[in-house]
Amino acid sequence: MGMSLPERRQFEADVARLCRLVSLTPRWRPGEVDGEPVMLDVFGDVAVSFHGSWASALYRFYNHFDHDALVTLLGLIEATPGTSAEVHARRFLEMLHLGDGRADSDHSPAS
Repeated sequence: MGMSLPERRQFEADVARLCRLVSLTPRWRPGEVDGEPVMLDVFGDVAVSFHGSWASALYRFYNHFDHDALVTLLGLIEATPGTSAEVHARRFLEMLHLGDGRADSDHSPAS
């Protein structure tokens, strides 16, 4: 069953929000600073650091789920309308809560 017009508009709005969110992420690569695993941006600055008991698991996750993977995932989601994957893509977008303003807010620490 395809999307209704309002569902399609919501889907497209959520995809656009996700696209904006992904476009704000830097490209990163694994690195190490002072013996600690980090993700470095293209300038060699620390983009993400990992601390606590989940540090190694999150490092592995970010090592595989990088900016380019996010862009590819976005393309897959955009291609789902009218396919059997549509319901999963819609659920994924709903789970991201893109329409509640969190995707457009900046809650980064003050510099």
